[in-house]
Amino acid sequence: MGSDLAALFHSLGFDLDQEGVPRISPGIIQWIARINATSEVLIAGCDVGSEIWSTGSGFAPLDMAAFETWSYDLPAGNHLLIAERDISFNMDDLPIRAHRNVVIWTRDDLSRVVGQALLEGRLQIDTVDQDPEVESKIGIDPFHPLEGEGPFFLADNHGLEELNEHGLDAISSSPVLIYGTAHLVSAILRGPEEEEEITRIILDFGIHSLAGEISLLNYRPRINTVTPDTNSPVDFSKLLSQRRSTPSTGGGELLRWWRIVPESLKVIEKPLTAPGRRGIDPQGGYWLLNLATGKLLRRQP
Repeated sequence: MGSDLAALFHSLGFDLDQEGVPRISPGIIQWIARINATSEVLIAGCDVGSEIWSTGSGFAPLDMAAFETWSYDLPAGNHLLIAERDISFNMDDLPIRAHRNVVIWTRDDLSRVVGQALLEGRLQIDTVDQDPEVESKIGIDPFHPLEGEGPFFLADNHGLEELNEHGLDAISSSPVLIYGTAHLVSAILRGPEEEEEITRIILDFGIHSLAGEISLLNYRPRINTVTPDTNSPVDFSKLLSQRRSTPSTGGGELLRWWRIVPESLKVIEKPLTAPGRRGIDPQGGYWLLNLATGKLLRRQP
């Protein structure tokens, strides 16, 4: 959504600077751009020099903990935060440090800005007639959005709940970027009587996991990077094989295995990083919490 918001502000007549990302801890709030020049129409929160931020869309609301983590690192000046998800706290009780002015737009506020611009003719909606047959052939890359060479920077989709479940302390931890690899896999999955072609993305950050929906940052966070210690190869068969419900000849259904055909396996590797937290394990060694996958990696000395 970051590039969409930047395009929207350009369409509204703003001149934006998308270089020089402020240094903040990784979280759901991501930097979009800086306003270099305003439009002809004054809009609250859109002053010259204002930093534009977005929560991104998602089911998890913006809570006070996420807001405080973000606001603690804010540089002095004006900041516009566009909340594309629900807010779980009272916006009248915001803890803001001195010399920092934060304006929050809810989804309703954003809708009003866009609607007013449309009514005044300052924003045009372009429509293109597309041949349905041609449109169906275009499709979406099966490995979207990991297109190109990379490296790719994953966005934060998880909180710190995993630490609480394992009795680990987040207060003494530090924000890091975790180096990893995306395995873009295409293969044939064979069942009892039929087979199908599949494409999957497997993330390797010391722990191997199947990727769900992937969100990328439009910039590289400027924080320390770590590479997890790992010596285990990816077990593609274990990760991709499935048990599926299959009709039985005697009536009812049975769970039967659909397994990868080894000779059909094709893998492309691409570099990526994920936001995370690193802390000292009370049992010795260290732990890494991946905020993109929600996976907790613990390493003993």
